[in-house]
Amino acid sequence: MRNHFVIFLNGTVEFHMTATFNPNLRETFKYFLILLVGLTNNSQATLSFHPHQNSFPAFTPPTMTWANTWKDILNGGNKRWKIDDILLKKQALKKICTYASATSGESGKDEQKLHILCPLAGDDPFVSHAWKEGHSVFAIDLVPEAVDTLRKNFGEPDDQWTVATLGSSVVWKHKGGRATLYAGNMLEKRPELENKCNAVYDKDSFGALDKNDRKPFCQRLTEFTREGAIVYVEVKNKDSGKEFGPPFHVEKKDLMEEDNFGSFFEHIADLGQVYNFDGPMQQMGHILQRNAMKHE
Repeated sequence: MRNHFVIFLNGTVEFHMTATFNPNLRETFKYFLILLVGLTNNSQATLSFHPHQNSFPAFTPPTMTWANTWKDILNGGNKRWKIDDILLKKQALKKICTYASATSGESGKDEQKLHILCPLAGDDPFVSHAWKEGHSVFAIDLVPEAVDTLRKNFGEPDDQWTVATLGSSVVWKHKGGRATLYAGNMLEKRPELENKCNAVYDKDSFGALDKNDRKPFCQRLTEFTREGAIVYVEVKNKDSGKEFGPPFHVEKKDLMEEDNFGSFFEHIADLGQVYNFDGPMQQMGHILQRNAMKHE
């Protein structure tokens, strides 16, 4: 009998396998996997065991939330696919600026200062780096603790920030006028951001979302960007377990489905592998461009 096993830790797939073995050894193997989960010191994982038939995964999580995930990360737990290397953030910003200049017809001139949207930003140091380089940044994340850490990355005193409630979100604004940080749901409509941004930095956001959330996510990006805006997207390619996530295996065809980016964006560059990533995954990059005229 073939069985498929998936371990979820705080809502992310950490381990999966398919195996064929003697059913009499099932309980022994089951307790081995329980031990494996226990060695992670993670109380958020649970175990069930099912044949590999029409329904899986075999390991199903309890109620997992991004808040639980971030609490674990900020307390020194497994970083999942989080990358903080500032050199890689500089590399991403350079790509965004290069394509923004090339598509605006201003290549070779002084670098234009962009309005960059950073969805599902977490505490990504890209945000403060882009701000320090003179760009305006608009970051959104659901978890207040992540946004608080993100704000501290700027290295600015608390009195340089204002905070207010806007709908269901808490919004931090830097008094210099170039940084706005939302602790709120990326999928919500935000009239104040409509047509605001001419660049997007998406580091694994698309691939982290439940597949049912991809359409509203792309709709929000369409609303928040201007015609001609550049979208820098990083995604995971997997050697196996492509149907499981997050993070999900994402290819160009997934990005460009009509319900996703396909309606209002053009795919203009495949960046290939943008950097090495430990484990059986590759970090791939794509450049899209907002095209408001496509369906008008």
